[in-house]
Amino acid sequence: MTWTLGRWRAAVALALALPASLGMMAGPVGATTPCPPMEYSVAYAAPVWSVTVLNDLPWRLDGMWYWSPWNGSYESLADHVDRPAGEVERVTLQDRDGSGNLSRSDEIQAWDGPRGLQMLQLAVGPNASALGMQWGIRLEDGYRFLCLNAGSGVDLVTLGVVVGMGGAVVAVLLVAVWRPGRRDRRSRR
Repeated sequence: MTWTLGRWRAAVALALALPASLGMMAGPVGATTPCPPMEYSVAYAAPVWSVTVLNDLPWRLDGMWYWSPWNGSYESLADHVDRPAGEVERVTLQDRDGSGNLSRSDEIQAWDGPRGLQMLQLAVGPNASALGMQWGIRLEDGYRFLCLNAGSGVDLVTLGVVVGMGGAVVAVLLVAVWRPGRRDRRSRR
């Protein structure tokens, strides 16, 4: 097999395009922050937001806190378990498996009568004045957060589009390199 100028050009294009397309799929690296620990999905059924936990977490409910914008302080989730959210008890947790931990399928409910909530702030710590990790939950109907790489939550549609486009670029370049070699063999016989 001889390497023609066209084949060399195609090989160089593939060698340059493949790392570039993989780099685009990976996203930014050095300056990103780690993903929040909780993967979740959000639904709204007036007047209550429901946040369903999608992964198991190592924290007991007595160490989980939420920011209450109504009174300007953190409150324990453990004090609001297995009761429906309402005007009196605005944030509650449905401990679906009864484990006492924040785990898969548990549901945090937040009452939002005036429809003004946009974020639910959670924290972990031994008490309200000694909180460690804190993160926000975006309250948007139908929103789903999955941590698929370091630094960003990507929904599955976006991931599919990026991977599909990258795969298409690689496939086109591979065909461009492969075809000239097949033509050369046929022309010699």
